[in-house]
Amino acid sequence: MKRAILFILMSAAAGGVWAASPLDGTTWNLRFGGIRKVLFWKSDTLFFKDGGFITTSAQSRGFTAAPYVVINMAEGRWIATITRVQGDQMVWEGKVSGSKMSGEYTLVKQSGDRVTVPWSAKLDSYSAPSAPPAEAAPAAASSAPPTVQPVVPKAPEPPAPAPSPAPVQPAPQPK
Repeated sequence: MKRAILFILMSAAAGGVWAASPLDGTTWNLRFGGIRKVLFWKSDTLFFKDGGFITTSAQSRGFTAAPYVVINMAEGRWIATITRVQGDQMVWEGKVSGSKMSGEYTLVKQSGDRVTVPWSAKLDSYSAPSAPPAEAAPAAASSAPPTVQPVVPKAPEPPAPAPSPAPVQPAPQPK
């Protein structure tokens, strides 16, 4: 059993194909637990789409969607690690129980600092996964969930060449 879980996690880490699961097509309203529940009234939304996972607030802070892995179907447990260009990671772990979900995420900063936050969520909506369209679909309405495709950062542009010095004109000679 441990080898099977390790294989699944290694496949996901290697960028394997995002496969459909029972979570695909679901949207969850999230509330933070612990002290954050008192200090931060704002909620968040979890999106599971086409094998990818992202949250509204994480995406707004520069994190990109990543594959999630159901690590124990019978217990409804899953895990996902999302990252941002600055090198920070958020490791999300959750457990589904009917129309409710709970878990924790651990923010691992590039400096090595870690913060673990408990959360709970309630099922908001479900749309059955469909076959991919034959052609690219036009952009969805503004109420669409965030994009769940990883964004590849652009390479830095080379510096502009320094301007050539102006030719030196000889001073006029008095006559």
